[in-house]
Amino acid sequence: MDAAMQHGRQRSPMTLTQHEQEDAMAKQPTGKPGEWFWCLKHAAVEEGPECPARNRLGPYPTAEAASHALERAAERNEEWDNDPRWQ
Repeated sequence: MDAAMQHGRQRSPMTLTQHEQEDAMAKQPTGKPGEWFWCLKHAAVEEGPECPARNRLGPYPTAEAASHALERAAERNEEWDNDPRWQ
């Protein structure tokens, strides 16, 4: 039961709580055709706004570059793990 119902108020069926609004916004894809991403959910290269941003790495300039996103992320993590400025 949501807070409105606990206090004896009924919520309009079209009214979303702030959490519901934020969740809906987070699910909206962002990006443009011609931008390439690695989708973590589907383990595949995708062009433009197919999946929510939280599930993607990118954008990359080409599908080929996006296909190596996990390798590039691992390389960067290794570089940062060994960067003396962070130790």
